[in-house]
Amino acid sequence: MNLAFKIAKRYLFGKKSINAINIITGISVIGISIGAAALILILS
Repeated sequence: MNLAFKIAKRYLFGKKSINAINIITGISVIGISIGAAALILILS
């Protein structure tokens, strides 16, 4: 599990501070989080 976090950290926080990949990744993570929260609220 630690290796997965290292790879994710390297991918998300690369040498370029702001680039298109980081912006798209951030939007995707927010969208997935909102979707998961909505499912949890609806099913509970």
